[in-house]
Amino acid sequence: MLQIERARLGGDCLWTGCLPSKALIAAAHAPDAANHSGRPTTLASSAAAFRTAMASVDRAIQTIAPVDST
Repeated sequence: MLQIERARLGGDCLWTGCLPSKALIAAAHAPDAANHSGRPTTLASSAAAFRTAMASVDRAIQTIAPVDST
C-alpha cells in the first residue's frame, strides 16, 4: 500500500507529537540544569520563556525534517 502525506512530509511524530514534545521537555529542563551547573541564570517572563522554548522546538524540527522526510 502506498501512503501519501496530506500535508507536510514527516507525519505527526515530526510536526506535532514525539519530536516537539521531547524538544519542549528538554527546553523546560535547560534553565534548571544551568542553575545546578553553577552558571548564573536570570529569570525571564513567562512569555519570553515560552518564546525561547518554542524557538528550541522549531530548531529541532527544522534540523530533523530534511532527513526524516526522505
